[in-house]
Amino acid sequence: MYLSPTSSSCKELQLFMVKESPFSIGFDFRVAALGPNIPELYEIHFAVPMAGAIVSLLNICQNSSDLAAQLKLLEAKVLFVDHQYLKLVADALEILTKTCTGFEFSKVVLMLETNPEAKMDAENNYGFEIVRPKSELDAYSIVFTSGTTGVPKGVVHSHRGAYLTTLAQIILKEMKAMPVFLWTVPMYHCNGWCFT
Repeated sequence: MYLSPTSSSCKELQLFMVKESPFSIGFDFRVAALGPNIPELYEIHFAVPMAGAIVSLLNICQNSSDLAAQLKLLEAKVLFVDHQYLKLVADALEILTKTCTGFEFSKVVLMLETNPEAKMDAENNYGFEIVRPKSELDAYSIVFTSGTTGVPKGVVHSHRGAYLTTLAQIILKEMKAMPVFLWTVPMYHCNGWCFT
C-alpha cells in the first residue's frame, strides 16, 4: 500500500516523538513549533495530535519577550524551530533563564527540510499507532492571542471544535472535491483558520 509523502512524513515524525528516548511524547504533552508555512510545520500539525499530544504553532511575527511569555504559559516538552528563528528562541530562553526559577525548558529541535521523494511503505511503520483522544473534548491545539491587554493568552481548541470548524469552512466556502487553494494565512493564526 502506497502512502503519500505527507502521510509518511507525519507517521515518521509521530514515531520519532513517541519512541525516541529524549522525547517520549505522550498523551496531553504540549509540543510547540515556530516556523513559516513550510511542509515541516504542516507535518507537525498532524504528527503531534497523532501522538496524543497538544500542538501549539507559535507566531513568527513577535518579539522575544512575547515568545518567552508564551513558552512559560505553554510549558511545552518539545519546541520545533525553523533555522530562521533560532536567535528569537535563544533570546526568549535567555529571558526565561533570568526571570523564572524552576522552569523546565523545552527540548529544542531544529526543523530540517524533508525529502519530498521519500515514500514509506505501510508495512514498514514499525509499530505506528495513532494515539486517539480519550474524549472529543480533549485539547487538540493551543493558540495564543494578545487579547486587549497585550499579554499573551492561550486559547484551547478541542478535537471536536477543530472538526466542526473545519466542516463549517468546507460548507461555507462551498468547497468541491478537489479545490485549488492559495494558502495565504499563517498556520499559527488560528491553525490556518482550520484549513490545516
